[in-house]
Amino acid sequence: MAQGEALGRLRQPVKKPGKVSMEKGYQGFLAFDAKTKLIKHDQKFLYATHFRGPGMFIETNAALRLISQYFES
Repeated sequence: MAQGEALGRLRQPVKKPGKVSMEKGYQGFLAFDAKTKLIKHDQKFLYATHFRGPGMFIETNAALRLISQYFES
């Protein structure tokens, strides 16, 4: 398994909450703290925005991309 694949699997728990956030009317918005080593990875693969320190968020457009990528055929 390539390093990128392994890191992608580590962040799987972020994808379902994005879908739930959308379903509950929060427009897919999520905020979370990332480990320093994963900030660049989360920006690339989760389309997350780095806020400050470990803080990151996923906004509506990014959540929609993740949902279509991982939940729709």
